Amino acid sequence: MNKNSGSELINSIIKNKLVKVIDKSDLLDMKNIDEGHFGIISKAIWKKTNNYVICKRLKNNDSVCNKPIEAFLHLLEMHRRLDFCQRVIRILGINLDESTKEILLIMQYADSGNLRQYLEQTFLELTWNDKIKLAYQITEGIKFLQGENILHRNLHSKNIVIHRGEAKIIGLTIAKSTEIETHFYSGLFGVISYIDPKLLEDYTYEYNYKSDIYSLGVLMWELSSGYPPFAHKNFSDVLLRFDLINGYREEPIPVTPNEYLKLYKLCWDGDPNVRPTIYEVFNTLVRLGRMRDIQGFQDIRYEDIDMQG
Repeated sequence: MNKNSGSELINSIIKNKLVKVIDKSDLLDMKNIDEGHFGIISKAIWKKTNNYVICKRLKNNDSVCNKPIEAFLHLLEMHRRLDFCQRVIRILGINLDESTKEILLIMQYADSGNLRQYLEQTFLELTWNDKIKLAYQITEGIKFLQGENILHRNLHSKNIVIHRGEAKIIGLTIAKSTEIETHFYSGLFGVISYIDPKLLEDYTYEYNYKSDIYSLGVLMWELSSGYPPFAHKNFSDVLLRFDLINGYREEPIPVTPNEYLKLYKLCWDGDPNVRPTIYEVFNTLVRLGRMRDIQGFQDIRYEDIDMQG
């Protein structure tokens, strides 16, 4: 991003009041902790709150179709619409690095890391009620996204984080509003084992709500197993892609509650028309939580599926 485009971005953000601009000097003790396709992730202390925040340094790579400002403003606009959702990590502000012209996205910190790390560290301590509760929380987040007409498009266990024992969604960099036509990102993104096989089979296939449902099904299986899909299989991406297209899926974990197992199998069905809607997934998990007398589930209202259209 050049100097002019950086200034243009900041001006657009200020004009539209999309998010707070945070001075780099207010971010202390910044340390890199991870790197993804779209940027380097760091942890820092924000002087204003004296609490940790996550800083994502966004890359302007070939995936962005020469419209970095429009893509970033689209991201901020979506986050503004999600500001009151407790299941989505909030953007607190941005900073434009004057020396590198890179954008820093400053977000809420999650104290237990991402879901994959959390399962590695705590899986043996988790009960089935804990796992169902996490599945419900992830589903609630996706339901909120879809209620705002937003496709996530990159759901996997590193894009779910755990804060104070509750699941929250991150990784909205390539998310897309279905209300407007956007072409900011090109290509197929994500972790192959979580990607809708329809997308793997046909690159012209359009990502849709049922594609996110497929990824949710894989996440539900991962909650049941404690490890990522196909972690114990020696597959190349090419072979895994071929097998997924042809219906290959992970094996169920013994003692999985039958209703939970049936639900995630429907979610990852190869036929999108067989997959449930997010509202059907939500209601099934609420019903399961009530049947198992999980704390808090008796107070959760079912979604009126007929009203969702």
